[in-house]
Amino acid sequence: MRKRVFILNLLVISLLILTCSSGLIYAQTQQKERRLQIAIAGSIQNPDPSYNPFVVCEPQEVKLLLLEMAEQPMTREGVSSRLSGSKTTIDDLLRLEIIRQEDELYYINFPLFTDRDQELIIQVAEKYGQLLVDSISQKKEKIYQLLGGYRPSGVEPSKLAFIVIGGLILDLGGLDLLAEHGYIVTGPEKPGGNRYILNAQEVTEFSLKELYWGCHTDDANGAVLMTFGDHHAETVRNGFPDLMWGFGRKLGTYLKEELPELYGTELLIVLNDQMNSFLENVVAIVLRLKESPAGLPELEKATSLNPDYLEHILNFLIKIRYISREDDSYHLLIPVLTEADQDMFQRIQSLVNQEILNWLNTYYDRIKEDLKDISAVRNRVNYSEVFNMLWHYFFGYTNKFLARSGLIYDTYSAPQGFTGYLPAVLSGFRNQ
Repeated sequence: MRKRVFILNLLVISLLILTCSSGLIYAQTQQKERRLQIAIAGSIQNPDPSYNPFVVCEPQEVKLLLLEMAEQPMTREGVSSRLSGSKTTIDDLLRLEIIRQEDELYYINFPLFTDRDQELIIQVAEKYGQLLVDSISQKKEKIYQLLGGYRPSGVEPSKLAFIVIGGLILDLGGLDLLAEHGYIVTGPEKPGGNRYILNAQEVTEFSLKELYWGCHTDDANGAVLMTFGDHHAETVRNGFPDLMWGFGRKLGTYLKEELPELYGTELLIVLNDQMNSFLENVVAIVLRLKESPAGLPELEKATSLNPDYLEHILNFLIKIRYISREDDSYHLLIPVLTEADQDMFQRIQSLVNQEILNWLNTYYDRIKEDLKDISAVRNRVNYSEVFNMLWHYFFGYTNKFLARSGLIYDTYSAPQGFTGYLPAVLSGFRNQ
């Protein structure tokens, strides 16, 4: 697997803020009264800015127009007048299928949730999320029997459940499951050859605390570094890849502003190699500790590092709670999933997926009826795209209630340094 280029990919990001929860990418600008957060679930490969929805939707006039169109369709004259003075034209919005024309009227053509929409969605997600929790909880004993086979035994089963059920099954795997059974689409092809679902939410005071729906991943030395948690404003993910993403952004900004004469590809490549080397050593350490607790000599052998440098890395991993030290041995504190855990995972996934499918079969039509008045449904937006975005609310609330019930780790009642999130490492492991 190729190395990730952390610094080169994370220089000065003034428009885009990467969040990785199911591939979500966000861009936000602020208006005096109403704010709209534009996002995609998917990826943009075409470098032509005319096919980039973030570029097209960047002007304030466009965001205000879309909020207004969410309430009711407009004539061409109405759309054009509101775009007056904007670099974006009505033809730009039509070309990217952000709006569509039906007879003489123009409609929004993607999932957009206003503040009133979100109030209703939250009520519905809380109701039906609790019902999914009730179903999954019936399998708790079987799930924990399976988790009991995880090694090393020092990693708490609730932490494993948080990553396995919350992150890998409900979040990443849930989208695949819903797509496989025709409830949603993922990454549909868009104009310009890009593949994404455009979506937007009006910025409100709605709290994201405990809404576990954000999975951040990157790779290093063939392993996946992962954090999973909420997007609460006060959550600081002191784990990988978030620490490296933040370091890359800050370093890029510093070099560009303070040392412009050194701001070049050569230096960034050197720094990037150093960062990748550090992450490869982190992966080697946690993989060795997954086998069993180990002392410094065993870890020297696993990493081929000199003792002094190795101890610096170990001390840092202790500070961010990836490992602990007891006497002369180091112990693993976070979930590390390898090929040895594949059977355990698949059996748990089968149990949970069956409950998800039963829940969908029972409540999908009721949910659609309960949400018939949200803007995207009233504007007849493709419901398989709408439900893709709604699923994030449903599994987010499901995870919130699972944590409060104790089935998965509650990062707020027993944080142990992981408030709002948990880290994990996957190596030779498939979440399918």
